[in-house]
Amino acid sequence: MQVLLPIVALLAVLYSPHDMQRLSNGEILTWVKDSTESYCRVTTSGVIVASIERVWALVTDFANYPRLYPGIGRSEVRKRNGDTVWGYFLLNFPWPLPSRWTLNETRLHPEQFSFDWVCQEGTIKRYDGRLQLQNLGNNRTLLEFEAVMDPGFNFIPAWLVTHVHKFVLPAIITNVREYLATGADVAASEIVR
Repeated sequence: MQVLLPIVALLAVLYSPHDMQRLSNGEILTWVKDSTESYCRVTTSGVIVASIERVWALVTDFANYPRLYPGIGRSEVRKRNGDTVWGYFLLNFPWPLPSRWTLNETRLHPEQFSFDWVCQEGTIKRYDGRLQLQNLGNNRTLLEFEAVMDPGFNFIPAWLVTHVHKFVLPAIITNVREYLATGADVAASEIVR
């Protein structure tokens, strides 16, 4: 319990008591950070009913993202050097928009259950962000995902991209919840043993 106290104190600074209650009730919170840039950073957070280790194993399994996120048509780890991973991701956009790809450099911080990434190459002009997990105890994990994206469609205004991003990002949390609820990750780890 002593380990959780600093985390709870940190969360109290980041989230109001009302927000923490909403998160505890299963709501997903999403907000846009003010920015002087054209494309704004969007953050979404929600509570996952699973251990932090189980959530971490799932969200860092980059090669298998298509099974977790339907908008990703293909993903593969191109290179790994310690806690740095270079991953290729093919993003499927709704018709009539073409797919876009990105090669991200992701820096893992396993001791903090977080990672951050930046697009190094691709048809996506900009994609960077971070994912942070916090252990809430009682088999509950707070997942916070923050990203900014310029998909490279010059005919779509930046404000519209940010608006759509705000409504798409909560699906990340919903998909993690639903996937872990199936127990598929536990079944796969038992096969490996």
